[in-house]
Amino acid sequence: MISIVTAILAAVFYLVAAFRQWRSVVNNAPIARWTVLGSCLIGVGFHAVALSQTLINPAALNLAMFQIGSLISLVITLLLLFSSW
Repeated sequence: MISIVTAILAAVFYLVAAFRQWRSVVNNAPIARWTVLGSCLIGVGFHAVALSQTLINPAALNLAMFQIGSLISLVITLLLLFSSW
């Protein structure tokens, strides 16, 4: 249950960052960089918590297709976040 809540919170913060970027492109206005980076960083934190709750089991790692896809997207998001910092 907690992993669903943290995953939804991660998606909400990712959507907030995407909306802020989209709004600045449509309005041709300067982007509020720290609000986008901050909300994306919070989203990455929630994404990592949700992934750790589903990926790590007491017996072994759960390397199912969805968990690996989520791990890859987390790594790509971290790379993009650090490259734009």
